[in-house]
Amino acid sequence: MTWLTLGWCALYACLFLYHGARIVLYPYDLDNSEAFLVYQGERLAQGQFLYRPLNEPPYLVDNYPPLYPLLTAAGFYFTGTNFHWPRFLSLTATILTAGILSLWTYKQTRNAKASVFAGLVYLSFYHVYDWCAYARVDAVGCALAAAGLLTFEKSRSWKAAFPWLLAALFARQTLFAAPLAVGASLYFSNRRDALRYFAAMALGGGLLFALLVLASRGGAFYHLIVYNANAYRMSDVKYYLWHWTTFYTVWGCAPLAFLFWRCCGHNAESGGYPLLFWFIVFSLGEAALCGKIGSAPNYLLSLAATAAVSVGILYDAFERMAEESSSQNYRCAPLIFFLCACLFQLGQTWHWPHSKNDFSYTPTRQDAQAGSMVLRELAGLEGSVLSDLAGAALMAGHPPVYEPFICTQLSLQGYWDQELLLKRIRNKEFVRAVMRFDLQNQWDRERFTPETIETLRDRYALERKIGKYYIYTPKN
Repeated sequence: MTWLTLGWCALYACLFLYHGARIVLYPYDLDNSEAFLVYQGERLAQGQFLYRPLNEPPYLVDNYPPLYPLLTAAGFYFTGTNFHWPRFLSLTATILTAGILSLWTYKQTRNAKASVFAGLVYLSFYHVYDWCAYARVDAVGCALAAAGLLTFEKSRSWKAAFPWLLAALFARQTLFAAPLAVGASLYFSNRRDALRYFAAMALGGGLLFALLVLASRGGAFYHLIVYNANAYRMSDVKYYLWHWTTFYTVWGCAPLAFLFWRCCGHNAESGGYPLLFWFIVFSLGEAALCGKIGSAPNYLLSLAATAAVSVGILYDAFERMAEESSSQNYRCAPLIFFLCACLFQLGQTWHWPHSKNDFSYTPTRQDAQAGSMVLRELAGLEGSVLSDLAGAALMAGHPPVYEPFICTQLSLQGYWDQELLLKRIRNKEFVRAVMRFDLQNQWDRERFTPETIETLRDRYALERKIGKYYIYTPKN
């Protein structure tokens, strides 16, 4: 039964690796924000800086710290701008995270099968499959956070873990679960070290942030803090909670409940898991950020990591129970029941790339061909291109003009004057407008204001559709 469960988990891991490899090899964007992050790396590779004033074109918000763009820029310096290198970073970071979670589980259980189980479970989660091969900051940030947790677990030295955890925060500023977990674990074992740790984190993080603010003439403060304060909807939290409990009833809920019970009843000296306990607590706080408008499964990646480690520990606990039980008839029953529940969990979330019930879209050759056709059409044009999914335009030499979702939200909040863009549309300054939808039909009101859509309808006409791209030209 154990090998059947591990084998099925390994199949899921292979599905993720296939899906991730197809995404890495795909030359255009799949996610709304990928092109803008790639463009950040391009700007840094060209010697420019981030966090520009929003009232000057291009109207872009660099809403993450610069670590991931710096890593992409390092690759672009040698290869030129592309989607392959940033996605390779994310895919590699995800695999490393699974390996680190396996090592963390082994550190706590000394059970090789349990440690392999934990790593495979992480790669089997929808949130990982859906998100962790994109050119986004999250996979790299999660790998750094996991490295910090494992380093602290092994050495019990906050100084050794500190660089990893600080780097995680400078990959994505909301990855606070791991740093706070280390601080809380220290606080209940050595308060003096905990105070030193928090002081070092505040001083180091504050100094780096101050340097960013100074280098950007104050722009980093607005981009990283003010412009990230989107509206919060409890309905989104309820949706993600419903999805988590419905599709991950076994792995997402039972292991967490078990660990809360066990960790609350044991301290560090009696064999409990205080660091994992605190990581679960603060990961729930991270997950609550999914209520921000525009959020996605990335806010639940830390929670998925805690679930993966907890499954490994549960397996070890049931296996030990079976070995130590005096009853020959029932000693394996809890382990068998747990493995059956895991098999049910895998069946509940079964998927296959390119099928209708695939977790996340896996690009095809037809998608790449359509993107290439758009690229060839845009490459010979002079002037700016207004693009919703901006990757093909960027690869054709037309940098993004504005970021639809963030600019729409900031316009509603009064931080950005959309008239700056509307005037350019009225003047037909853009040689093409490339959208993923027909302007005459319904559109995503979180990403475009009615004024933007109406102005585009008035000034631009649909020339043709190539794959998922709708190409508009200025009206005569």
